[in-house]
Amino acid sequence: MTDSTLLEGHREATLNRARRWGGDYLIAPQDTTYYNYSGHGAMEGLGRLQGKVKGLLQHNQELRS
Repeated sequence: MTDSTLLEGHREATLNRARRWGGDYLIAPQDTTYYNYSGHGAMEGLGRLQGKVKGLLQHNQELRS
């Protein structure tokens, strides 16, 4: 078994969900994702990433019931 074989079902399911999405953009964050908003000078309420980049972090957790 290879990594590709092991992940094939997950990869196909992810691609199928992405293909069904009807929006203009699809964001697929993994683990911790950095959003850089330095080019949006009027946007307020954001912190600084790595000391100089205006933005925010998104960290995903799997929730199970």
